[in-house]
Amino acid sequence: MSLEELIADAARRGELNHLSIIGTEHGFHAVFRVASGAGHSSGASKDPVEALRAALTGAKMARAPRGPTMKPTPEPDPVSTTDDEMDFG
Repeated sequence: MSLEELIADAARRGELNHLSIIGTEHGFHAVFRVASGAGHSSGASKDPVEALRAALTGAKMARAPRGPTMKPTPEPDPVSTTDDEMDFG
């Protein structure tokens, strides 16, 4: 899988909680934290893409959903107030 596909897969599973990468004196260090628990994984490489790939593939994620499960959250009903209703103390 490409890096883009790995990121998309983690997002589709609802597991994309944190993904970061920093440069070190030896190359790059990437960290991926899953949303379903306290699990995380990391990867290091001279190539930033490979470091990210290692972090994403090393994590234990929830199973992928079988179909579109993410439903848009409905917008809350707007609440209108007038200055007369507000207590400015």
